[in-house]
Amino acid sequence: MSKYLQTATYWAPSTLNEYGERSYSAPVAINVRWEEKTEEFIDKPTGKEQQSHSIVYSESDVVEDGFLFLGASVSSTPKDVAGAFPIRRFDKSPRLKANRYIRKIWL
Repeated sequence: MSKYLQTATYWAPSTLNEYGERSYSAPVAINVRWEEKTEEFIDKPTGKEQQSHSIVYSESDVVEDGFLFLGASVSSTPKDVAGAFPIRRFDKSPRLKANRYIRKIWL
């Protein structure tokens, strides 16, 4: 039985246009467990300590600089969706038996 009973919408980062603005892939529904909680984490690019808005556990891999929204959305861009948050960090670790992974996402 899955522990990921909530649905989130994920937009993967795509290319940059000539103005340096990011575009995003089509939205994809993924199964998650979403926690509205603050947690300190180290930002990989800068190495600085940051605080999350939410912690999300997922069955699916995601990419930093993508976006997540708790719920279903068909919007082509996360910038138009109130409550869509940028993925600030993603870690993937094997479970003890190494047959599944724990995927943790900081927003």
